[in-house]
Amino acid sequence: MQVMFSADPNIVGRLIRWFTKISWVGKGRVSHAALRYGRTEANWMIESAEFGFVPNWFPYFQKSRKIFARYEILGIDEDLLESIVDKQVDEYIHSSYDYGNLIGFALIIIWYKITGKVSKNKFDLPKDFACAEIVCKIFNEVKKQTGIDYFGDRDPSTVFPEQLLEECEKRPELFKLVTE
Repeated sequence: MQVMFSADPNIVGRLIRWFTKISWVGKGRVSHAALRYGRTEANWMIESAEFGFVPNWFPYFQKSRKIFARYEILGIDEDLLESIVDKQVDEYIHSSYDYGNLIGFALIIIWYKITGKVSKNKFDLPKDFACAEIVCKIFNEVKKQTGIDYFGDRDPSTVFPEQLLEECEKRPELFKLVTE
């Protein structure tokens, strides 16, 4: 299984990258996060995007988005990981995209610039998910079931794709950059 990041050239992608150029996040290089299955299911992936949390076809994703990086997930049996992810997908499939989360992000950034503190996302809708939010939520479940801490103790409602990318970059024991 892989966690993927894209730097989408559309207006929403550009805004996400621009807004995430803040001191605790860093560069704002990516605007989207998704998961790709492995082995015989390598053409399948899941993501939360404008149509909600849905499966997608990886070849289509490659054509429609600008992939910035892909990381192979290490440290766990692939079958166990896919089993955990499949259960999460069954629970959350077809959830709506969390546009409230994006509004909340803008307020978090403004609050951070004023106070230097990261606040809670007051506009997060509990049954809807933004892209990095669902990836973080899934890996919180992986942590709960296996004890493997892939993305730290992050609040899924306040995580940016850039923060997940930074975790992948600094944890080579858990993530391997795919260079094909």
